[in-house]
Amino acid sequence: MVPLDGSLQSQAALELAGLLARQNDSTLRLVRTAETRLGDLAEAYTRERIRCEKYLKRLAGELRQAGLAAEWQVLDMHDDIAENLLGAISQWEADLLIMTSHNRLGLKRLLHPSVAGRLLGESSCPVLVVGRRSRRFRRYMGLPL
Repeated sequence: MVPLDGSLQSQAALELAGLLARQNDSTLRLVRTAETRLGDLAEAYTRERIRCEKYLKRLAGELRQAGLAAEWQVLDMHDDIAENLLGAISQWEADLLIMTSHNRLGLKRLLHPSVAGRLLGESSCPVLVVGRRSRRFRRYMGLPL
């Protein structure tokens, strides 16, 4: 399972997940949480959900064209992204979670606790975190190794 947020970091995690899926003849399961910062406005949430669906459909289509099996799901945002992901892991009986971390520090980390850190501690499956300093991310971004 690969949680995606639209960032280039998550794309690097998806690249790694694709390689592992191909080697193990596995199905990739892509997820993204639909959320809005505009409160409970139904119209804003609906637009965000449609945007997430288009994003995941496009990525799943690209993976299928590359010969990989891919499924996707937009998760409804409740209060806690980590809870949403833990529920999806359980629902799909995921064998592995491959994700990125935003590597927040200091006050940012206090205000936005690490989803990756929580999943590392609570997930029922192994979690592979692709960080900004990883060779795969640096290569994907065209940065020096």
